[in-house]
Amino acid sequence: MAISKTSIVIHVGEEYKLGVTYLPFDVTYPLINYGSANPFIATVSDGTITGVSVGTTSILVSVDNVSMVCEVRVVE
Repeated sequence: MAISKTSIVIHVGEEYKLGVTYLPFDVTYPLINYGSANPFIATVSDGTITGVSVGTTSILVSVDNVSMVCEVRVVE
């Protein structure tokens, strides 16, 4: 599994779509889960990260039993 970025800087109100690739490519419906360590800083829904307020947080991406983290810094 790989994610398109392991760290990003976005502005409050800005969105960023996090890309996720996984093997094998023939998996029809992979179980992808997203979560924010601090949803008051940034939220994530279906891979789209949204800056909520200034600060830093981590976005956890899990595909089946493999996980990766994208560090998010939100600025004004």
